[in-house]
Amino acid sequence: GGGGGGSAGSEGAGAGAATAGGVGAAAVGKRGGRGGTATEAAGGPTPVRNVVFMGMGEPLNNYRAVTSAVRLLTDASLFGLRASSVTVSTVGVVPRMRSFAADLPGVSLALSLHAPTQHKREAIMPAARAYPLPRLMGALEAHMAAARPHTPTSRVAMVEYIMLRDVNDAAEDADALAALLSPHAHKLMAGLLRDPLPTWPS
Repeated sequence: GGGGGGSAGSEGAGAGAATAGGVGAAAVGKRGGRGGTATEAAGGPTPVRNVVFMGMGEPLNNYRAVTSAVRLLTDASLFGLRASSVTVSTVGVVPRMRSFAADLPGVSLALSLHAPTQHKREAIMPAARAYPLPRLMGALEAHMAAARPHTPTSRVAMVEYIMLRDVNDAAEDADALAALLSPHAHKLMAGLLRDPLPTWPS
């Protein structure tokens, strides 16, 4: 499914962030207007402020259920999260990426890229064989063009890149990644994550 994630909107996923491990998993207290949620007013637990759909299989392959859940989370009469506080992570399902911004305007999209070339991407994620990198980047560009940022400086998409030692962390990989993403720097946030395995020097 979509690899790691974080809020690509104007608010970072700090305290109160949650990962939706399944549709409807992010049950939070009803918001009590701009001043905070009902649970905050009652001195209850810290409410969820950001939700990331990841680690639950590919969210865009469960499109109808995920979009329904996002609409509930952003409904002002229910959970009242800002659209920019919700992120959906994807490995890159091109047809759904192209409809995402129209169906969920303002909701952030996080693309699990993990390599700057098609060959390396397929080696890391076999699912990448379904959509060549040029089509994938075209869908990401279409999303960024159609998305509604929360503020003029908000990023409407995020690219996630886990650096795997001796796989995708060479200088030429960095140069290729910069060339691939730099034309979109004003609308795109990149998240570089170090290999979680204990193979890196301190």
